[in-house]
Amino acid sequence: MLGTVHVGKDSTVPFAFTTTEHPERVNLSLELPADRLELNVVGWRMAQAKKMQSWLRTYDAEKALRRLDDHQVVVYVRTAYKKSADAKPYWQREEVDELGSRAAKHYDALWLVKHSMNHYGKGTALAFHIRRSWNWAELVSHEDAVDTLTEEVRRLLPVVAEINGVATP
Repeated sequence: MLGTVHVGKDSTVPFAFTTTEHPERVNLSLELPADRLELNVVGWRMAQAKKMQSWLRTYDAEKALRRLDDHQVVVYVRTAYKKSADAKPYWQREEVDELGSRAAKHYDALWLVKHSMNHYGKGTALAFHIRRSWNWAELVSHEDAVDTLTEEVRRLLPVVAEINGVATP
């Protein structure tokens, strides 16, 4: 369901993310900024974001997200990089701004509409994360940190499957 795991580094942030032969499917990422560890369900590329946004507008999304006590729903706007006003938009060095985040347990589709309605246009795109984050001190103090992370991945797999419209693992 999740395909290949890719590992890399974006400026100073190490990461790992899943991909499949289906670029429209949302994926999981594990990111390691300096102060925390983040596990995300990601709708970043346009086709993924469209699929995730469609799901986030449903009652099923509200029900599923309310069960994710320690997660956040995060909405971003991406603005394509352009060398000049006439240049074609380039999406690999885009500017990214967070529009808002909300505790998943308090999520509702109206919040999404409110935070995304003025951010459509040529050269812009929405992106989404469903995120669980741990600060390093919290994570290191857990004797069972690996088990905790494993359990969180297990909790998110049915969400990923539902968004992607595939059978639950």
